[in-house]
Amino acid sequence: MTTARKKRYFVAVLAIAVLAVAVFVAACGSSSGGSSSSASPSGTQTIVTATYGGALGLAEKASYYDPWVQVKGGSVNQLDSEASLAAVKLQVDSKKVLWDIVELGGPDMNAAGSAGLLEPLDYTLIDKTVCVPDAAQQYGLDSNHYTEGIGYLTKNFKTPPTWADFWNTSKYPGRRSMEKYIQDGTLEYAQLGAGVPKASLYPLNVDAALKSLDKLGNNVVFVDSLAQASQLLTSGDALMIQTAAGRMLALQNAGLAVGYNPVGQNGGSYFCIPKGAPHAAEAMKFLAFMASYAKGSTTMADMTGYAGPNAAGNDAAKGAGAALLYTNPTVAALGFPVDLSWWTPANTAMATTQFNAWLVQH
Repeated sequence: MTTARKKRYFVAVLAIAVLAVAVFVAACGSSSGGSSSSASPSGTQTIVTATYGGALGLAEKASYYDPWVQVKGGSVNQLDSEASLAAVKLQVDSKKVLWDIVELGGPDMNAAGSAGLLEPLDYTLIDKTVCVPDAAQQYGLDSNHYTEGIGYLTKNFKTPPTWADFWNTSKYPGRRSMEKYIQDGTLEYAQLGAGVPKASLYPLNVDAALKSLDKLGNNVVFVDSLAQASQLLTSGDALMIQTAAGRMLALQNAGLAVGYNPVGQNGGSYFCIPKGAPHAAEAMKFLAFMASYAKGSTTMADMTGYAGPNAAGNDAAKGAGAALLYTNPTVAALGFPVDLSWWTPANTAMATTQFNAWLVQH
């Protein structure tokens, strides 16, 4: 989860499409500053990846791209380019696909796959038996399996706050921040704040969730990115924030007195192959390597607190990052898995429309 992490909506408007065209044109001639070498020593094709960039992009480079180059002699051109469902749709529909791999959250991956925008993965080539649960999906392989929860300044709390505390504005006055990108759990957390048990979250009651958000009143600000949430917290402008493990680990590593309670959802951020990708076969080989290369998942876990696709690699992680993994029994007991069977394209569109209409009124 990075500065640009998943803050994009299912319904693409014309302005987004126009902006995406500009990004694509620029991307053709430039790669991110941290990209792996695009010159392949073995003569293999260069795969172009579009991810969220930032700290997560650096972790993906160290975990997957660099080993692909060094161990397999592959070639990667890594773009930190606002990867999104809208951008994939624009490329595929125009038959001008520039990316070989795109990073999408679970609901957007399902939506893109259902719309025929992604290639199904070849699990005769990719070994799903070495993967953690939910990493190997029909249309994507988990790059990082994150956890979300509540971030807070330790000076303000004797014990880690819960969603009940998040909604208790009398006991804990002050602003909170939540995400506009509802697929990250905004509506689920509203239900938890209203006292709904984790086991009863799905099927999600959108109307009830919005009524719960009403109770926060002017005490909540909705942000476009986790970077904005972190800024609100560290500046003292927010008492608590909806956030992710990797974001809080970065703040802790920077020496800030912040805490994190992993009481939110866990879910995947998936590497997918757009339909008509120029180097789809090479991209599939890369994903097969990524699934089986245990050291890559260890690096991802150590750097971010997010699990990679390889189970043994995650188990080998040590330190603060390992303690935050969703596979850690303590973390698993506190959080819950996002239900991708509920977040279908139809439900995503319905919930997004209702939330956006609610947001305009508040």
